[in-house]
Amino acid sequence: MYGQFLWERTSFFMGCSEATVEWKVDNKIEPGEYRIRHFGNSKYIFGGIYPYEGTSKTFQVLPRSSNR
Repeated sequence: MYGQFLWERTSFFMGCSEATVEWKVDNKIEPGEYRIRHFGNSKYIFGGIYPYEGTSKTFQVLPRSSNR
């Protein structure tokens, strides 16, 4: 199991960016309902650092089928 945080500047002039969080599951993860949460800080273009957080919608991790 591993996760990664991908960040991309989408507009230098507007100070905008987008982030994607990915989580790869393996056989050790219990089937069930999960969410991904991320906490970080953003830097305002005119100064100041501000906390932010994001939470995904819930998603299902399903049991692996026995024929894989």
